[in-house]
Amino acid sequence: MPGTNILYVITKLELGGAQKQALSLMRHLNKEEYKIFLFTAFNGLLMDEALAISGITVKRSRFIERPISPLKDLLALFEIYGFIKEKQIDIVHTHSSKAGIIGRLAARLAGVKIIIHTVHGWSFNDRACSIYGWKDGSGVLPTG
Repeated sequence: MPGTNILYVITKLELGGAQKQALSLMRHLNKEEYKIFLFTAFNGLLMDEALAISGITVKRSRFIERPISPLKDLLALFEIYGFIKEKQIDIVHTHSSKAGIIGRLAARLAGVKIIIHTVHGWSFNDRACSIYGWKDGSGVLPTG
């Protein structure tokens, strides 16, 4: 019987590297040692793949979504918090920006001792601004 409950939180199971990596982790984690849960948006291109993974429980949320929505974001926070408490989650591992913010906050409020976030990419590009200037050379950015 599994001894550790682990919750993966990802905003939406769309086709992307973060989603594929999270699913791979869930697929290959030792199911005899861990009870695996996934919290994600209700729909997504990779939902069927997630549902086909043996030994995981998928919680499909109608509240968590990529666009910023203060009401839905708050409802998602409460939903994740309640899920963590109900399932007695020991470890929360978040993927993607929105899930990272809401999931880690819910985990902290619920008293989870181990909270992990995997960064899969940065939300800036060649014209991104920083406090030092623009990355394209119109300002000075620190190197190294």
